[in-house]
Parts: sequence; structure tokens; C-alpha cells
Amino acid sequence: MIKSRVPFRWLHGSMAVLTVAAMGSAAAWAAPEIAGGTRVYSGHPIARSTVMLQSETPAGTSLCSASILASDIILTAAHCVTDASDVKIIFGISAKEAVHVASAQKVLVPELYTQKGVFDIALIRFSGGLPKSYRAAELLPSPRLLKANTPIIVAGFGITNMKTHEGAGILRMVGEKIHPKNKPGVEVVFNHAVNTSVCPGDSGGPAFLRVGTSYQLFGVASRIAVSDGPCGSLSIYTDIHDVRVMGYIKDAIKLLRKD
Repeated sequence: MIKSRVPFRWLHGSMAVLTVAAMGSAAAWAAPEIAGGTRVYSGHPIARSTVMLQSETPAGTSLCSASILASDIILTAAHCVTDASDVKIIFGISAKEAVHVASAQKVLVPELYTQKGVFDIALIRFSGGLPKSYRAAELLPSPRLLKANTPIIVAGFGITNMKTHEGAGILRMVGEKIHPKNKPGVEVVFNHAVNTSVCPGDSGGPAFLRVGTSYQLFGVASRIAVSDGPCGSLSIYTDIHDVRVMGYIKDAIKLLRKD
């Protein structure tokens, strides 16, 4: 696997736990899983575009989530692949039900992530194409639909409880809402419903807005505020509609496809 860094970068840390300054006050943050959610089964639109990442880090084996952008490109969080090696892309609704495993060939991480801990996204190229039932995620065409208190859906392969660290390796989804004080920008903040949360292992996973029968991707799981609930009270996702983020994604895909 070849790793490269191109202009942009964000919050750096391991899959297990991150510590950063949080929204105006000091707080502990953890890399996002879905607690209080429901299993996503084969054939569901979310299952067709969401994959699991497994890699080796200095701290041990790491688990993250990711979204398919093309037949050779996936999108995840930068902190999932920083200092990681032997990154595997696992297609399946659980680790035990994998239908295909691909190896990362090249990874791009924004320089701003490594320098300032911002732009927590990474793009990964792989070969071999997609399994029959998989496809690229449908992107939300406009951020105008993302208003305060808008219901959204998040998904991932993470744990279900911060204390017991159980439940990892199974794709789940849960409904949340955009925080009432969220402001447009590189990141979008979600409120967790009672007894629900993203947790370690959900990092890099998708946030969707449901429009009719389609699930439209707009966010990438970055971190959570650890204060109450199974894993925390708020979650922070990178908003791919931000002009800087989308510009980076487009440029990174071109670079990844260069020989």
C-alpha cells in the first residue's frame, strides 16, 4: 500500500480513543460505532455502499467504517489510516459475513489533518472492482436540505457500548438530528437520541439524508463528545459539501488514479 499526503489535514489519533479540545470547552472525544441502532441487512441501500476497514497500527488491530465513492475508491476518516498499515476493505454486513476483501493500494490524507487536526477525511484506492451487490453511494446534491433539527441517519461497524466494548464488526444504523446550533462549514454536529450514539469503530462511516426511498451521503464520521449515553452526547462529522472538502475529494481521486 502506498501512502501519500496532499494539501489538507485533520485530527490525528488512533481508532480507540482521541483527545481534543471540544466546542468551546475541554472534553474527551472518541473516534466514532452505532449504539442503540438496528442491524443493516444485505440488500439495504446503506449495506450496498458501506464497508468495513481493518488495519494494523502501533496500538494493534484497528476497525473503522467507510463509504464507496466509485468502483475503485472509498472515503473514510483520516485518523483511521494515519500510522496504519495493511489496510483491508471488507465487503459484508458483518465481519463473519464478508463476501469480499480487498487491499488498499494507495491512500491520500489531507496535509491539514497532519498539521492542524482538521479535514478528517481520507481516500483509498483499491483494485478488483465491487462485489455484485455493491455500488457507489448516492451523494446529497445540495447542502440546503441540512438544516437545524433535520433527521438524518448514520451507520457503521463500531461497538455498541464504551464500557463493555462489545458489538464491533456488525453494520448498524440509527437516526439522529442535526444540532440546533449547527453552522455550515467543514463539520456538521449531530444530537444523539436517548440511548443512541456513534462509537469507536464507526469512524469514517457515513451520514445520510433520506430523500424518498434513497439514502444520500453527506458526512464522514470523525469524533464524538464523551459525556453521557452509550458513547457520548454529540457526534462530529466532516461535511463533504463544504467547498474545500469536496474540492479536495475531487483532486484526490484524480491523484489516486494516476499511475
